[in-house]
Amino acid sequence: KYLDLSMNSLKGSLPLAFAPNLKELNLQRKIPSEIGWLVKLKHFDIEDNGFTGPIPTEFGFLTNLVNLTANSMGLTGTIPSELGNLSNVERVQLSANWLRGTIPSTLGRLSKIARLWLGMNKLTGELPTELGSLTQM
Repeated sequence: KYLDLSMNSLKGSLPLAFAPNLKELNLQRKIPSEIGWLVKLKHFDIEDNGFTGPIPTEFGFLTNLVNLTANSMGLTGTIPSELGNLSNVERVQLSANWLRGTIPSTLGRLSKIARLWLGMNKLTGELPTELGSLTQM
């Protein structure tokens, strides 16, 4: 149920299909799109690792996720609107990356969220009014 591959120099892709019951995952480098196969995953913490590239839209399939922590890395691109599907998430921490664009209005659907950290990125535009409905923050 737990897989920790941090602090290594592993190369190649991770065959995530082998682990449908995985509940906690800790890895390094790029976030594979196959992350969406881990539907029982509750904690995803890759803070301060060497990850680069975009946040896969497949995160939207992880409806059991409670914690998404990916601070202080090299994540690029936009925040996927699919993160608004994370109905059980309580914490989303994406600070200190290279994320750009606007904050998706779909994040206003995260009714259980208590911590939304998006600082120190390259985000632009207005705050979505939908964020005003997040009463747990």
